[in-house]
Amino acid sequence: MTKLMKNMEKDKNKVVMCPSCQCRYRVSDEFLGRRVFCKRCGTKFELGLQEETKVRKAGQGTPDVQEEIQEISHSDSYLVIGKLAMKHKFVNEGQIREALTIQEQEKGVGHTLPLGEILVNQGMMSQSQMDFLLSVQKMAETRQLDRRFATIAVKNGFSTREEIEGALKEQKRLLKETQTVKLIGDILVESGLMKERQKDAILMKQKRIQEGTLEENKEDEAPGNEKPVRKGPAFGLSVSEGRLSAFISPLGEIPCDTSVEDIKKFLDEQGITYGIAGNSLIEEYLKDGNALKKPWKIAECKAARPGRDARVKYCFDTDPLRTGTVKEGGAIDFKDRGEIPNVKEGDLIAQKIPCMDGDLGIDVFGNEIPAIKSKDIKLLCGKGTEKSDDQLKVFATLDGRALISPDGRLSVSQELIISGDVGFETGHIDFDGIITVSGTVQSSFRVRGGTLSAGEIMKAEIEIDGDITVRGGIIGADIRTGGNLKAKFIRQSNIKALGDVVAEKAIRDSEIESSGSCNVKRGKIFGSKVSAKKGIEANEISSYASKPSIFTVGIDERVENEIKKIHEQIDLKKEELEKINNMIQESKEEDYEMNNRIGELAQVQDSAMVQLRVIRENMEELKKASDKVELEQAEKDINELKSKIKEVEKTLLGLLDAQEQITERVTDFQSEKQVNENEIDVLIDETNSLSERAKQEMGIPSVKVSGLVLAGNCIKGPHSLIILGEDMKGVIIRETKSLDPDSNDQWMMNVSYLDSRQGL
Repeated sequence: MTKLMKNMEKDKNKVVMCPSCQCRYRVSDEFLGRRVFCKRCGTKFELGLQEETKVRKAGQGTPDVQEEIQEISHSDSYLVIGKLAMKHKFVNEGQIREALTIQEQEKGVGHTLPLGEILVNQGMMSQSQMDFLLSVQKMAETRQLDRRFATIAVKNGFSTREEIEGALKEQKRLLKETQTVKLIGDILVESGLMKERQKDAILMKQKRIQEGTLEENKEDEAPGNEKPVRKGPAFGLSVSEGRLSAFISPLGEIPCDTSVEDIKKFLDEQGITYGIAGNSLIEEYLKDGNALKKPWKIAECKAARPGRDARVKYCFDTDPLRTGTVKEGGAIDFKDRGEIPNVKEGDLIAQKIPCMDGDLGIDVFGNEIPAIKSKDIKLLCGKGTEKSDDQLKVFATLDGRALISPDGRLSVSQELIISGDVGFETGHIDFDGIITVSGTVQSSFRVRGGTLSAGEIMKAEIEIDGDITVRGGIIGADIRTGGNLKAKFIRQSNIKALGDVVAEKAIRDSEIESSGSCNVKRGKIFGSKVSAKKGIEANEISSYASKPSIFTVGIDERVENEIKKIHEQIDLKKEELEKINNMIQESKEEDYEMNNRIGELAQVQDSAMVQLRVIRENMEELKKASDKVELEQAEKDINELKSKIKEVEKTLLGLLDAQEQITERVTDFQSEKQVNENEIDVLIDETNSLSERAKQEMGIPSVKVSGLVLAGNCIKGPHSLIILGEDMKGVIIRETKSLDPDSNDQWMMNVSYLDSRQGL
């Protein structure tokens, strides 16, 4: 190592600054007076004592920079500036401790110095390094606030997730190219994806821009007609509940010279600013002696106007019962389907009439009275449909029959006609449309589709989105339907229906779950377990040869079980999402460690470049002095530094490639995360739709039997149950509230006999 390098290591107390870019250097005394090149901007300048003085003055910073230093350092100097400086290897822990000691000493004599300013003034860190740390701090804070900005924008419908992703990518690109952070809100506004007022509303919510001076809200009054809140010299003021009206009343004799202006001044002092009575009315009040004996309404609010709930206008017949008509006497005519609602591709099948927000009111203090929030609804699209870009219309994407499921989901189904049985000749049927089978769906075969019409269904597996119509019977089948099911009889089957279940003759030894009603008006129910939210109706229940039946009414077990299954799926998706989040976090930690390593190597490379430049400049002096030994040593040092720089560059390139791979991996994880979150949102929407439908349609906890119902049958409602102790005929069993005030049970199953002259 040359004498020059040894001397640099001995004395690092002198600080000099480039006159062009203000980059700082620590050098030994023997270099003062020499001309050097700035490693940052390339300017050649002379090292002199005057530079140190300039550095001390420059350490004060420009007003803007100084304000940033003060703001950041005062918040938490050690955590913000100190930790950042140590992270980027600008200083070590000992230097931080020394700077903190100096800071405490200055405090003792009444001076408050930011930690960053002390580090710069003491020559522990250059101004350019300090500026870099401040920019890192500012960038991190801005990026964090912008992520919250994006969340608020999406939640309030100002932007979509895709628009936010695009803006974040643009922000990242600008950050990489210019080393400055452009606010995501500005990017969205400039791109025409967000309105200026929407951006400002979010920034005000984040307190990143100041709102106008707002009057401090007054506390609500306790319930009551009127309650004095403040008193003036001559009048008392009372405000009604909700601040809707204000009243004044004299506290004694009113001076005869009391004027309208006196009243208004008194009101202004009490904060009453809106809806004040006109001057002529106040004058009449002051003149009317009788009126002065009681409180007088001096101000009245502007009431909030309620909005309008959203609704859906359908462009086709939505009556699901039109696929079969129940004639007089209870017989079902499966041929009479009514007018089939067919549509063409591109037809409008439904339109959402958006909700309309109400108008805000203003109370007597001038504060806003919020309007009752309007209820919104979501258009649900199934197969064969698509929404318009504004999400307000639904169009058919193919020719077929327009359908609406009991949960409100729209679909269009095409028709598949099978002139025979579903069996070995056809195999399983999976068709997104209307399936018409002239024969029987045979045992062990599966049918999935939009709607199904068949002659009979044996021990088959059926899964249909819409209605199922069976001209004959159902035996031993496992059926799930999103619509209504109608058949001549049902035996030894498991049926779950979102709509009604109608059997013409009998239900025997089966399990039925219906979100609608179970109707066997002309037939019998034997040994079955039936759950129907909207009640059960039959001619007879059970025979002496069959086991008793169990009926659950007024409860939507079908929907409850469906929601339970969906929640299980959501839990599995959330477990997958947690794994993805863990992998993203691990990748980010790996990227953070790699970034630190890159920073360390960059410092090593920077230091080697400085040494190389200084040695080359010193060689000119050595050549003049003809010092061959030192020249040879300098050449050797230069070669070593070149090798070191080359090795560092190679390592840096490898780390940058690895970092890029981590970035790509995180991007893949983020995409997978987005897909998973979207699937969870779809499942949540499905549960919300089912729950909303269950809430909107009240259950009917009743069982109506026109003929004989035998003892031993069990009927359960939402709050009570009954096991019949004797045979009965022509009864209706329904859950009602008990009228007995001494009864411990508020609800009970009430049995009453049908009046032959009246229906249910």
